[in-house]
Amino acid sequence: VKRVQEHYKDIQNGPLSPAQSEVLLARCKAANADPFAGHIIPQIRNAKDDNDQWVKRMALVTTIDFLRLVADRTGEYSPGADTQFGPEEGGGPAWAKSFVRKFSHNTWHEYSAQAFFREYVQLKKNGSVSSMWAKMPYGMLEKCAEAKALRRGFPNELAGLYSHEEMQQSDNDVDNREAPKFFGDVPRKASEGGQGGGAGREIAAPPNPEQP
Repeated sequence: VKRVQEHYKDIQNGPLSPAQSEVLLARCKAANADPFAGHIIPQIRNAKDDNDQWVKRMALVTTIDFLRLVADRTGEYSPGADTQFGPEEGGGPAWAKSFVRKFSHNTWHEYSAQAFFREYVQLKKNGSVSSMWAKMPYGMLEKCAEAKALRRGFPNELAGLYSHEEMQQSDNDVDNREAPKFFGDVPRKASEGGQGGGAGREIAAPPNPEQP
């Protein structure tokens, strides 16, 4: 806990409390992630509670690639059907619906989740859409929907972990917020050396899902 607090002592709106550090360590353990290698980044955000009082809350942010990697390590994951998109609305698709598959009890189950553009799009202070969301609205919203579907299918491993794209809407009132410094797009496995010591073991590929 003390090492985590020291590592993130300069975090925005920080530092991390001992309790927050313990939460980070617990989620890293469940996801087989290295808390010091940028696999999962803690962010402290100002938010209002149920009594309309400002409080500091911690969010654990990662990449969509790492969420896929954690699910894949279980040996029970397979990508689902192609993402579905709603009609154009406000600079992007009105919604995106993503699918993932999980092998459980000798059969494949499909999980889906829907993300709405108006809820996730990142805006500048002047109300215009940020550059990345304006350039790649379908890709950005698809990542949000897929992250939700992955958490629904693999709650034990992924509960409480959010993709960077999902959290960008929380910065709608902040200009030029520094992006989290993740350990690459896909963290390296421990067997590959380097700093990815917590990245986990290799497992056999999951059974091929039955064709619809």
